[in-house]
Amino acid sequence: MIEKLASDLPEVYQPIYGHPELSGQVSRPCFDRFEQIARIHDALQRLFGRPLKVLDLGCAQGYFSLRLAERGAVVHGVDFLDKNIALCNALARENPALQINFETGRVEEVIARLEPGQYDLVLGLSVFHHIVHEKGVDAVKAMLERAAEQCGALIVELALREEPLDWALAQPKDPRELFGSIAFVHEVARHGTHLSPIPRPLFVASNRYWILGDVASRFDSWSFDPHGLAQGTHRNSRRYFFSSDRILKLYRFDHARGELNKTEFLNEVRFLEQPPPNFSAPELIAFGEGESEAWIAMQRLPGRLLLDLLREGVKVDSRAILLAVLDQLATLESAGLYHDDVRTWNVLVAEDGSVHLIDYGSISSQARDCVWPGNPFLAFFIFVREVVTGVVDNPVPLRTISISPFGLPQPYRNWAMVLWRRPLNEWSFQLMYQTMLNTFAEMNEELALDANSAWMKAIEEAVQAQKTFVNHVSQQAEARATAAEQHAAAAEARATAAEQRTAEAENRAIQAEARATAAEQHAAAAEARATAAEQRTAEAENRAIQAEARVNDLLNSTSWRITAPLRWLAGLAHRFTPQALKPKLKLFLQHTALYVRRRPWLRRVTLGGLAHFPSLKTRLLRIVTDNGASHSSRQSDAPTELAHLTPRARRIYTDLKSALARRQKESN
Repeated sequence: MIEKLASDLPEVYQPIYGHPELSGQVSRPCFDRFEQIARIHDALQRLFGRPLKVLDLGCAQGYFSLRLAERGAVVHGVDFLDKNIALCNALARENPALQINFETGRVEEVIARLEPGQYDLVLGLSVFHHIVHEKGVDAVKAMLERAAEQCGALIVELALREEPLDWALAQPKDPRELFGSIAFVHEVARHGTHLSPIPRPLFVASNRYWILGDVASRFDSWSFDPHGLAQGTHRNSRRYFFSSDRILKLYRFDHARGELNKTEFLNEVRFLEQPPPNFSAPELIAFGEGESEAWIAMQRLPGRLLLDLLREGVKVDSRAILLAVLDQLATLESAGLYHDDVRTWNVLVAEDGSVHLIDYGSISSQARDCVWPGNPFLAFFIFVREVVTGVVDNPVPLRTISISPFGLPQPYRNWAMVLWRRPLNEWSFQLMYQTMLNTFAEMNEELALDANSAWMKAIEEAVQAQKTFVNHVSQQAEARATAAEQHAAAAEARATAAEQRTAEAENRAIQAEARATAAEQHAAAAEARATAAEQRTAEAENRAIQAEARVNDLLNSTSWRITAPLRWLAGLAHRFTPQALKPKLKLFLQHTALYVRRRPWLRRVTLGGLAHFPSLKTRLLRIVTDNGASHSSRQSDAPTELAHLTPRARRIYTDLKSALARRQKESN
């Protein structure tokens, strides 16, 4: 039965579960895909601690459905082709221990009726590009967003615009666009198809969980930015996911900031794999990278961002925080490492007062700051000013211009003055840490500003005024940029719509061309038949003309004219032969006898006259007597002859028959 159902399929698209003998000519082997899908399934199953409820959209011949049911999942498969479902149901009956069922249906209809928590995992492998082609990008985006909202996680394989296929132009330039607002979207792998040499990406997506390799975890919130002042610094090339005990970072490589993302990802992995002794670093949970992205998951350390505390006006112990940060910077320094982004948004402050320096991707062997003033020690003065004043200026487009001591309150001004009196090349974080300890413990009187310090103060004030102006200009530019982006987005939407219309028009043109080709073929065939008919007609007309000519030649010939009298005499002779005259004479005598019988006196005279001619009388009586028999014979034969008569002849025959019957009745 399985063999018969498999042979009825339009295509053996997947391996037939449990029947390797029927899977030799399979279009798509699927083993590589299942390896990735099984890892995701198993990671979620470990997270849940129970069998998963799985929905397989476009299940085809049920390979993935049956394999996941084999791993303990409760599976529901859906496909629009009834022959596929017939085979799937037969395979399910063949494997009664598996918790699985199938139905014939359409993807859009199944997604529309999903209920919250109905499924833990939804599969949609090489299905949605057909719907994109039919209904557009926005329709599929809405479907996937709804599926992610109602269910746990999605595994989706998407076709690409670059594929040389008729529906390719309808696909978005970036396949990630189809996931819309779904939080976690991760490209697992890429696999080839039998349709083109371009491999298709396999994604896992969810609004509740992140799944990477063999690890799955819930998340409570997520963001494109790591903190409140990032303001799109990473241009949506990163995503941050937060739970109570874990943090996940996703880095995009296929982006304008791809190189920076790759650098910081590698820095972070190297550091967390082997942090320096005495440095409080989080546990590294998982990490990896693919062609287009990388990820790293780590323990979430306790505490809140110092930035958030300062912006909320929370009173903090500035000295304790600065000493803790300097101590960690000194620990890094002793290992030949430096942090290039010491900022209030990269410091965690816990309720117990513990302080943690974070953003390990910014740690490297280079002693520099990521922006002005470049030198990490000078940049630290800006950090100190923000911590002790509680004012964190917007870092875009420029940080606060304040690296001199005068902008600091006491005793931090004295601390800075001590440092400024030493050559910059002697500075270190260990020196800054020790100086702050000594300043708070030993130095009570304010150190006077010298002429250089006064000059620096004036310069910084001027530069700060310039920064204010730059910020104003930047805000205006940002507003214009936002408007331009909106216009660009609208133009992109129009372009996408135009491309879709173009694709539809091309499809219609292809269909019209196909119909025109078929019409041309029909027309050519009709033309051929018409030509043949015209030829036959011409041949018949020629034969008719020839026959008419021969008839005319005959009628106009001398022989025809000469033989005309002979033909007239032959006809006349034919009409007056004994064979021709006998019936007419017999009929005449019969009518005469009938006339005589109707007149008694004439009958007596005729019989008296014929008494003198006995032989003639006998012959005449035979003829008269035979009249009824002959008439009856003609009557009996009439119906047979009548069948060959025309309707008018049959009416005449009937009238004559009735007249003869009346005459016979009158004679009797």
